[in-house]
Amino acid sequence: MVVYLAPFVALVMSEKFFEPTLFNSAVQFVLFFFIAMIPGCVTGRISYVDIAWPVGIAVIGGLTIAFATGTLWRRITIGVIYLFIGGRMSLGAFTLLGKGFFSREFPRYNYRKLVWKAHGVTSTGFELQVEVFK
Repeated sequence: MVVYLAPFVALVMSEKFFEPTLFNSAVQFVLFFFIAMIPGCVTGRISYVDIAWPVGIAVIGGLTIAFATGTLWRRITIGVIYLFIGGRMSLGAFTLLGKGFFSREFPRYNYRKLVWKAHGVTSTGFELQVEVFK
């Protein structure tokens, strides 16, 4: 977990990146809460994270265009790249959602649940939220 927190702590401790880091973190948390965490709790499936993270990448593109500093052409170029990558993957995820692929757990997440079972994990609801959040 320290590996995930170290870049965040470094950015928060930076005078230049403090506010954008907190703002992006709040936006990403709300996004993941509604797109992945709540559906995960309701359905017991981790697969919804495969919708949330590409949407999160697209949101980073929008935030870059709207709030980044630097020259306009650089902000737009970087933001459009993020929007394109996140938007393309989001379109694919929402297409799969519309076709009913999210009505069952994806195999890689079924495997994760088998690992939990093999390790004697009984609080799968909590583990599901941790898996979605990280």
